[in-house]
Amino acid sequence: MNRIMRHIVFFCLAMCLVGCHTQKGATRSSRKVTSEQQLAQKVIVAQPLFQTAEAKKVRMKVDYAGRSITANGSIAVITDSILVLSVQPLLGIEMLRVEMTPQTMLVVDKMNRRYVQMPYETLAQTIGLPLCFADLQAVFLNRMFVMGKEQATLSQLPFTSSIIEDEHWLQLQDQMLIYGFSIAPQTYALTAMFAQMGEISCSVKYENHQWKDGVYFPKALLFRVNKGNHNVAECKLTLLDVLFNQEVKIRQTDLSRYNEVGVQQLLH
Repeated sequence: MNRIMRHIVFFCLAMCLVGCHTQKGATRSSRKVTSEQQLAQKVIVAQPLFQTAEAKKVRMKVDYAGRSITANGSIAVITDSILVLSVQPLLGIEMLRVEMTPQTMLVVDKMNRRYVQMPYETLAQTIGLPLCFADLQAVFLNRMFVMGKEQATLSQLPFTSSIIEDEHWLQLQDQMLIYGFSIAPQTYALTAMFAQMGEISCSVKYENHQWKDGVYFPKALLFRVNKGNHNVAECKLTLLDVLFNQEVKIRQTDLSRYNEVGVQQLLH
């Protein structure tokens, strides 16, 4: 696979993690959040809920290995059923397609006529974290999540809190991972979240929330992967137009036209 497509595939597999929204130089307030559990519950109530979403125009910018790459694409979601990310770097021709369902993740490299399809257990073994479809969906849909935990139980977890530059932060350590969630004080919208394990951390920042079709949703998602203080890679998705709760038609990919490969082979 050429470098451009390899860099994009890297993010399609890696940006499901969230972490390390930098707090360097932040001014901490002496104020305290009175109840972390109440704050978590307000975030859960305020987070966007919809049956379908479709952004037919998405601008993707990837910074990786000293190179900056831009491409167009689209995102389609049927909540709790399927999430599809399509990358179209040239003239609207689909060159890469990622499909996530509750059972499997499918990545199709159309340029090189090959694909990898794997259950989430295989993905978890590859990246060393127990990810599932619900976690990946939450990242893209601007929702709070903790791996292995049900949404209904999140507000009962032992969060700690602080206020940094007028935004509330909830922090949580769960097994090997440290989580952080940044929350807008007036709307309780999730504006950033991170997860860190050792020196590896990933993050997503949600920018420019707007109302559309009765849904309060960010216009841009900025993903980062860090190793220590070094920014390994970055990807920004800008949603130029998105519709909610409209009919979404997702065509099936004919895999008989492609060769099945392993994850490592797809990345090289």
